[in-house]
Amino acid sequence: MPSALVRRPAGAAEASASIAAILLTFAVAWHGFGVYFCLGAHCSGPSDQEILTYRLLAGALGVAVLASLALAARRRATLAFVWHLAVTALAAAVALLFAVPQIDFRELTEPEPPAENPSYVPCHSGSNDCVGG
Repeated sequence: MPSALVRRPAGAAEASASIAAILLTFAVAWHGFGVYFCLGAHCSGPSDQEILTYRLLAGALGVAVLASLALAARRRATLAFVWHLAVTALAAAVALLFAVPQIDFRELTEPEPPAENPSYVPCHSGSNDCVGG
């Protein structure tokens, strides 16, 4: 049996996974935009349903990009593998940028406040509890 006939089903599955990855990338971006875009109204945080929808879309996106990469590697298609790497990088960027709930990067840059001393007793004027009188 010629090797071209053996590789053809993997190529169709790879193309399907690649198209699914591209469509799911747009779906994740559209969903994130829909959750956080408010025109002249107060935006409340995302609902549990919106968080679940994001997680399902992002999970399906992860499966699609990994499948397309694995199928391209199995076919030993170098150009297709490079294309799928680019789609994977774009998909990862979109999934992080449009994450629901949004990732709070401020926690990574702001130092934590110092911990309070549990034995500290506040000193109020007029009381005899103050150190030094």
